[in-house]
Amino acid sequence: MNRIRNQLAVSDLRSALLYGGATGRPMHMQLTNLLDELISIIDDPIHGYSPAQLILRLSPFAEMGETARAAAVQAVHDKFVMYSGFLLVSKTKLNEQRKAFEKAISDFLATNLDDVAAVEAHSRVDACAKELIVELRALPRGVCL
Repeated sequence: MNRIRNQLAVSDLRSALLYGGATGRPMHMQLTNLLDELISIIDDPIHGYSPAQLILRLSPFAEMGETARAAAVQAVHDKFVMYSGFLLVSKTKLNEQRKAFEKAISDFLATNLDDVAAVEAHSRVDACAKELIVELRALPRGVCL
């Protein structure tokens, strides 16, 4: 019974990874693209966690001249980078886990569905996904002040 259940789980995961994408692209490619995008914006001063973006968005700062506002954005972002080492650690961990997840998926998709290796590879994908989820949940939910 467990063998049948494992084969079904393996088959379901393979189908989801290859054909489950909403945009017509394989889901595993969509997942890795989203992870790459997240990793690239973590320390971005305009789109990431940096409070520097607030200077560009909040109305009291709109009255500042362009040069003064750009200087303020840079100064705030520099301080953010100085005190936000935890985000750089998170970025490094996320990047490592993304690579492990991609490798696990690649290894899984290279296995034969009827092979015992497919069940083991399925377990590795599951374990990598769980580690990735833990790290994603540890990220801040918005701008870091």
